[in-house]
Amino acid sequence: MSTTRRLFVKNVIAASSGSVAVACLPRIAFAGCSSSTRAYEFNHDSVATLEDWKLGDCELKQASLRLSGNYIILNSQVCTHHTHTKDVWHMSVELVTRDNSNPSKEIVLGTGKMDGPRMSELDKPLFHTWNARFAFNAQLVKGRRFAAKITSCC
Repeated sequence: MSTTRRLFVKNVIAASSGSVAVACLPRIAFAGCSSSTRAYEFNHDSVATLEDWKLGDCELKQASLRLSGNYIILNSQVCTHHTHTKDVWHMSVELVTRDNSNPSKEIVLGTGKMDGPRMSELDKPLFHTWNARFAFNAQLVKGRRFAAKITSCC
């Protein structure tokens, strides 16, 4: 594939007299930005292992979240398979637990957002190391079972 979807849309608009500015198109029109939410429980070592995850033309693998002090630390590998124009994997993490008196009620203990490295299918190597972290009050999880609710977009 010699062009990406974004470049294809840009070329189509240019060929049709350019009466519409490409900057006015929403990101979804360019690449069909995919979004998904998953939940992962932390084990007794305060680590959550994420399964390999594909969103659109992006891929996340060998990922884990680890509680260390007052930080949640992400370690992973990420790439894109069809984009030349530097895609970015965006991740929003909520640390959640359940209310003991009402188990159907979810309590948010902390939140954080992380953006991965800029990626292209032409990169050598294809997969990029992505290490990130966000701070939160670790006292909130003491003595509790907790999980990460992760929403990603790429």
